[in-house]
Amino acid sequence: MTRDRILATFVVVAPAIAVIAAAVLWADGVAPSRTDLIVFAVGTLATMAGVELGYHRYFAHRAFTARLERFSRPGDVVGHHASPPSRRHRSRR
Repeated sequence: MTRDRILATFVVVAPAIAVIAAAVLWADGVAPSRTDLIVFAVGTLATMAGVELGYHRYFAHRAFTARLERFSRPGDVVGHHASPPSRRHRSRR
């Protein structure tokens, strides 16, 4: 596994495991502390702001493009769509 794939897997899997662990602990009678709730609120707000700013940057400024070919393998559907757009697509902008 490449370093990028490991990081992407961690970013996707770790929050899900944390939510499951918190639910199990809460069901066992261990309620979240004030610090836990503050960390949760700040993390959620930071994530929401990041997603909102990313969408704004993309739709308002067309300021970035995703390079999907880094994460695709030969034969993947993503690999087929990761090639740069043709001139016809570029001329429509």
